[in-house]
Amino acid sequence: MNSNRSEYLKNNHPVEGAEGIRKYTVINQDDADKLNIPVDPNLLKFYDQGVNGSYIKHLCLDKSEKCLSEEMYGKLLIFHLNLSLVCICYIIFSVIAYSDNNLSQSHFIFHLSCNIGMLLLSFCLLPLIKNPEIFVKYHKRFYAGLSVIVYFYYVIGNKHVLNSIINTDISEYNLPMNLGIIAYSITLRYVIYHNFLSILIVSLIMLSAYISATLASPKAYNLNNFNEFFIVLIFIVLQIIDTQHTELNQKKSFWAQFQYERSYKTSITNRDEDIVDGFHTETELLIQACDKIKKTLKQVCSVIIFKDIKEKLKLAQVELDHVKHQIGKGGYLKEVKIEPRVDMDPEDQEFISQNYLEVSYATPPERSAITEVTLFEFKDREQTFIFSHYGIDKLESVLSQLGKNWSFDIWFVHDTTGHSVSILGKYLFEKWQLNNFLNAESLCTDEFFERLEAGYGKNPYHNACHAADVLHTQLFFISQSSLSKSLTQIDIIACIISALGHDIGHPALTNRFLVNNRDKIAVRYNDSSVLENMHSAKTFKLLATEGINIFKNLTIDDWVKMRKTIIEMILETDMSRHFEILGKFRTRVQTLSNMDISIFEDKCQILGMALKCADIGHSAKDIDLHEKWSMLVCEEFFRQGDIEKERGQAVSMYCDRVTTDIPKSQAGFIKNICLPLYEIWCFYLKSETVEKFALEQLKKNLEFWSHKKKRRATVKEDLRSKADALKRIQTSK
Repeated sequence: MNSNRSEYLKNNHPVEGAEGIRKYTVINQDDADKLNIPVDPNLLKFYDQGVNGSYIKHLCLDKSEKCLSEEMYGKLLIFHLNLSLVCICYIIFSVIAYSDNNLSQSHFIFHLSCNIGMLLLSFCLLPLIKNPEIFVKYHKRFYAGLSVIVYFYYVIGNKHVLNSIINTDISEYNLPMNLGIIAYSITLRYVIYHNFLSILIVSLIMLSAYISATLASPKAYNLNNFNEFFIVLIFIVLQIIDTQHTELNQKKSFWAQFQYERSYKTSITNRDEDIVDGFHTETELLIQACDKIKKTLKQVCSVIIFKDIKEKLKLAQVELDHVKHQIGKGGYLKEVKIEPRVDMDPEDQEFISQNYLEVSYATPPERSAITEVTLFEFKDREQTFIFSHYGIDKLESVLSQLGKNWSFDIWFVHDTTGHSVSILGKYLFEKWQLNNFLNAESLCTDEFFERLEAGYGKNPYHNACHAADVLHTQLFFISQSSLSKSLTQIDIIACIISALGHDIGHPALTNRFLVNNRDKIAVRYNDSSVLENMHSAKTFKLLATEGINIFKNLTIDDWVKMRKTIIEMILETDMSRHFEILGKFRTRVQTLSNMDISIFEDKCQILGMALKCADIGHSAKDIDLHEKWSMLVCEEFFRQGDIEKERGQAVSMYCDRVTTDIPKSQAGFIKNICLPLYEIWCFYLKSETVEKFALEQLKKNLEFWSHKKKRRATVKEDLRSKADALKRIQTSK
């Protein structure tokens, strides 16, 4: 069976199958061993010095690269133990020979001092073990230098050579120097990890010294010495050859591992290549890793011909799909990995780090049991609803554009009536007869919306008009897409209340400012989604007030669902969680494609994203409206910057009214925050209307600010050039 399988695979060359699945041939093991290693064939050094450094660390250090490996410690122990034993033996032999008058005093002193000196010298490098980086850098040079000294001693220590040098014939005893050469050479290879170049250089120096000492000394010029020399020569040559072979194999093994690790790191770095921007959660990366594993399993399955193994591989793919969906629908990881695009401005990056990165929030899954009519099935009230006391016969005709005209101007309503939140709330409740669903009196709902509007301060940006504009934008997303066919009366009420109350009581300061200044709001909400928790709490505090509690007649189940939906929607507007929320939604919509609006948890996530997109909806409005809102938000930022200056604090990015480049800040905001969000939102809605009016206008606004940014930079450069020219003229005078 195995032979048939091998024949089958050998006869099938790698081709692309009908389904694009690659078929593989059996690779000869000898061919697999022939790695293309980028090393000098003579010196066995990697051409890349960085790879050489990695190779040395691989040999000497442990995985943490903070201390020597156990293998290195073992080899150091063997080397120093061997050298110490040889030196001690030579000292003992010298003492015995000197005691028996077979060794002259001068020879005895020479051997004694050399062996003690070599012992002391060999341990000089060991204290550097505490600093592995320095040890690894110098240990090869140290042991090569030590080897030259040791070999010179072994050559000169021969009695004939030593007698010639000190011109005496007294010593008859000859220490076994060649034995020392052999023993030392063996352990030297291990302590310098079979480094071919070092062994070659040291061996050539030793052999040259051996030949020179033998030829230069007539007393050493005899047959016995030549026999010993040739024994040493043959041993050293074999050592050099074996060292070259061993180091080459070591580098093959290292290079294979190095390439694998590098390709793995590259794949990890590029595993999010399908994500258009540079911000993504670990959840997305895990799901993409599952997809790649599944693809690999499919390729392996195409090669395997054993039915039982193939079935197990298919089962593994099914299990992997289950794991992938569990990752996508389960608790989302909070960590956001930032890999900014190359063209991202450093100040934009700092601004994002300060304002759009924080902790996450998740809710348990739950299915909805609500069966009311959907917005698509709503019937508008036939009786005309007139705001005659505002001096306009039919303000309703203006309000009828809510959710239909993308660039609906809430400022017109405010300038005409002096109100915004209360007007829109009353109008929508009357239009869709939502009071009947809640079983609430009109006076009760009217009073609630008036009190809700009164809760907003006179801020430049985070005011009642902003809340009303957000409601209109959210209704546009719903009414101009298939969402209108899925949202019930209770969902629409939650959308209206969450939009109109999502910024109530806003102090015109950021969460970061409140936390850093230990504000009582931050203390109350434990530094977590500070403002959003406050807005939710204030909204429900109003709803709990006697006389304006429009939810008092809801069933317990409906009240719990309503409260849960509103809170989650408001919490989704926390911009410090922007990338976590974006990554979570993108995972479900684009990667898993399993968002189901009939599931309560998924519906909350979708409505939360709708409110989040509406919250920054001004960035996609017609240029006049967008520029007006942009100036207002900048003014609010600048006021915070003024407070920070007064308190002697570092001014937050883009909050300094003197140094902030408004076109640059707005272009960065749209490019890095708004555009990725609207792209995935439009991808989910699949509404040509939303894409045409919102996404396309957003891109036009980005071009508008980018053009202003370039023009401003040109003007600055011209002014700088004129100033430099004027300075040169004044200097020349």
